[in-house]
Amino acid sequence: QNMSLGVQQKIGWGTVFDLAYVGTFGRHLSNYTPINEVPYNAEFLWQNQSPAGGTLPDNFFRPYPGFGTINMQYFNLTSNYNALQTKVTHRFNRGLEFGVAYTWGRAMDYTDSYNGTVAMYQNLRAWNYGPSGWDIRNNLVVNYLWNLPKVSHAWNNFFTRAVLDNWQISGIASRVSGAPGGTIALKFSNSANVTGGGDGARPRLTCDPMSSAPRTFAHWFNPGCVSSPIAGKAATSATSGYTPGDPGNAPKVNYYLPADLNFDTALFKNIPFYREATLQLRVETYNTFNHPEFNGLNGTATFGTATSGAAETDATFGQLTSTLNPRLMQLALRINF
Repeated sequence: QNMSLGVQQKIGWGTVFDLAYVGTFGRHLSNYTPINEVPYNAEFLWQNQSPAGGTLPDNFFRPYPGFGTINMQYFNLTSNYNALQTKVTHRFNRGLEFGVAYTWGRAMDYTDSYNGTVAMYQNLRAWNYGPSGWDIRNNLVVNYLWNLPKVSHAWNNFFTRAVLDNWQISGIASRVSGAPGGTIALKFSNSANVTGGGDGARPRLTCDPMSSAPRTFAHWFNPGCVSSPIAGKAATSATSGYTPGDPGNAPKVNYYLPADLNFDTALFKNIPFYREATLQLRVETYNTFNHPEFNGLNGTATFGTATSGAAETDATFGQLTSTLNPRLMQLALRINF
């Protein structure tokens, strides 16, 4: 379902202002639910322990024993996108045109893909619902084209007409919010079985990793907010019982990546050579100022054990790890006729 409502107003000097609300809503979206997943703590129960030691394979005590994973397709999910979109457009006049567009938007869903897998036992709203992978909150883009003033109007000779006239500069400048980084992953040095089945485990957050984040290269979010869930323990006899595991409380998205500031610029020199034909020399740069645009970080929390108070052991946890392209430049020669 799509809807939009906008107004457009001419504000003079060849300039038009646009303001619009845009909404997109998905209903009855398809997903897979793993209906044959063993319940939480099932691997810790006494009756599921092997006489030879250890735990029996999951296929012995799944809801449908003897079968592996069974995905049931449901059509019960929703998604929504709401945005405020503004734009100022200056049509080409006196050698100048430009546009400024800003969008504030929010995209929310349960899964980012068609037939994505969702939780079987957890509350879907708490476990799977959250910002989409393309949830870019703020998006500011400026585009422009400017015919530079002809120097021959002030100093008219062959050199100024041939070398200093007929230059153009154009470009796109953007400031875009960082994309969602997703859920912080868990890793244990002793390969601890945290939940004994179910929909898996996530970190236990004691605060919002982004609210008090250092926002530095080494610690983009606050790693002190991330703690280990406590692993469960299997029963050792028919009467001793077991210790249930802690699935954690981290939501679908725990952190956002850094924002991107980018400039793409082109400089043109037009040389008339026969009637209306022109030779155009082009110098184009992408990421003109070679600004680092980080697009990945180490989002895996590593713990020695899954116990209360366990310390995170990876010194690079929360560190930025990858970037988009550095500055690229290309030269071109073009004939217009």
